Amino acid sequence: MTAEFLRAFKRPRAHVAARRLYQRPAFAMLAVILASLCSSLAGAAPPPAQGDEVQIIVKGVAVPYSVFGIVKRLGQIPGVAKVDFDMRHGLADIKLLPGAHITDEELRAAVKNASYTPGDIHWVTPNGRTVTAPKAASPPQ
Repeated sequence: MTAEFLRAFKRPRAHVAARRLYQRPAFAMLAVILASLCSSLAGAAPPPAQGDEVQIIVKGVAVPYSVFGIVKRLGQIPGVAKVDFDMRHGLADIKLLPGAHITDEELRAAVKNASYTPGDIHWVTPNGRTVTAPKAASPPQ
């Protein structure tokens, strides 16, 4: 056997070098950061930045009388201070109490409880930016 072959054979294999890399704490932190970034890009969105206002589109509102039921259901959610409804755009504008925490699921459930279909949810952050919440997964058919 040649000396070159023996030197190549004695070199650490790629998987051994990679295993040594995985054992370093800095790599572990980088892996956690990349995993969280990938999950947020893949649709597992982080909770929206809570502000003092949220807007939800309600589909299927045809008459002004039906607005009462939507406003009533949304107003029953703990932490809601005031609900206004724009009939022309089908948009419920919800003002929250300071420090209130409301989830997208609570908003969607309240609209469904009023017998309507919830649309997009837009969170208005304290600095005035609007953040659109991810759409709810539709049930398999």
